[in-house]
Amino acid sequence: MKVYLIRHGETNWNLEKRIQAPDSSHLTQKGKEQALRWKKHFIENNMALDIIFSSNTLRTIETLALIFPQYKNMPNVKIDNRLNERYHTDLIGKNKEDIERELGLILPGRLSHHLYFRGTNKSLLTGKFPQEETMESVGKRVISFGEEMKKLPYKSKVLLIGHSIFNRYIVEYLTYATIGEIMPHEKQDNDELILLDIDEDCKVVEK
Repeated sequence: MKVYLIRHGETNWNLEKRIQAPDSSHLTQKGKEQALRWKKHFIENNMALDIIFSSNTLRTIETLALIFPQYKNMPNVKIDNRLNERYHTDLIGKNKEDIERELGLILPGRLSHHLYFRGTNKSLLTGKFPQEETMESVGKRVISFGEEMKKLPYKSKVLLIGHSIFNRYIVEYLTYATIGEIMPHEKQDNDELILLDIDEDCKVVEK
């Protein structure tokens, strides 16, 4: 099986480095151009995709619609909220500096490492921001989706249009069977493709 993971195009809140909600931000002009480049890529490479999954956030739907304008009439397209980024309530609209100011400390490294890999339920963020989705909840979504992937026909070509961190969760789960424990060195860029080769046991074939 071939699994292609792409991230939504750049959004206005990406530029401001603010934590996003499902409906909080739109693609920038650059983000739209990134999505159209994916459209060109799929057309030029004559890629016959068996199934296309997209999270149901505004930014991924906008990306999906630019790549596949007729997606609503495509039976192989599935909008799936299990692919959504970790749900936020207390942190929506905040950036790293805002959070550090509220906590009264400096968070070394990227904010995403504290929010999504060490996890708010494993850090100083727990008591301060109690309404954030737990890693346990996120894990259940990843596992549920991973189990569905195992039922897909072998040698399927699958496209996932999602989010930087959640795409990393998918890679981590299919490679190591863990979620949020192995921090990537880099985030997935808005125009970056992650390609996974999946074996008969739905495990990543490491190259």
